[in-house]
Amino acid sequence: MKERLAEWFRIIVLGILISFGIAILFFDSLFGLPAGILAAFFFARKELKRCRKKKQKNLLNGFRSLITAMDAALSGGYSLENAFLSAAEDMERLYPADSLLNRELTGVKQKAALRIPLHTLLYEVGERNGIEEIRDFALVIETIQKMGGNTRKIIQKTVQNISMKIDTNQEIQVMVAAKQMEKQVMTVMPALILLYLRITNGNYLESLYNSLSGHLFMTVCLFVMIAADWIGEKIIRIEV
Repeated sequence: MKERLAEWFRIIVLGILISFGIAILFFDSLFGLPAGILAAFFFARKELKRCRKKKQKNLLNGFRSLITAMDAALSGGYSLENAFLSAAEDMERLYPADSLLNRELTGVKQKAALRIPLHTLLYEVGERNGIEEIRDFALVIETIQKMGGNTRKIIQKTVQNISMKIDTNQEIQVMVAAKQMEKQVMTVMPALILLYLRITNGNYLESLYNSLSGHLFMTVCLFVMIAADWIGEKIIRIEV
């Protein structure tokens, strides 16, 4: 909860700074606040999405460790449920108690004690956090429990497939990291050029701030920047 409040506080503060910064830089007047607020709203949505992706990534990496530990426990002769409980205990030692992974595992263990099927609980975790790999693993467990089969081999193969998918996604993110940085630089470059001109030769831009046509032009420039950033995000977003 504290982490979430800190996250919202940071986004709100940055949103306020962006709103006033855009109003002054693009319009030289607080009358530009509506446009600044719209831009700040776009930033807030983007930042919240980035934070969510980061949480999903951390949870997925933790889940990978969990199912790897489950596979090892199954090899040691544990039943499926006991292998999960053993792996969950390992995660408690590896990750902080307040981590998202351990909070979710605590909830799963508490509900499992009430005889709720493990696959149902894991599917809820995947659904709640928007992680496809957890939902898929839950469906595999459900199939094993309903249809039977060689539990260890099926889990082992599933763990390998999920790990391969995670590794592939990580490799892709590494490859596009440079392009993401280039996009961010290109997005803020017009604003930096505008700031430079205002500092070095403010009279050069005076006509843009003292006329209706100038305000309209700056408004168009602002929204072109936002649109370019949005399109850039779509182009470099690659998922497996």
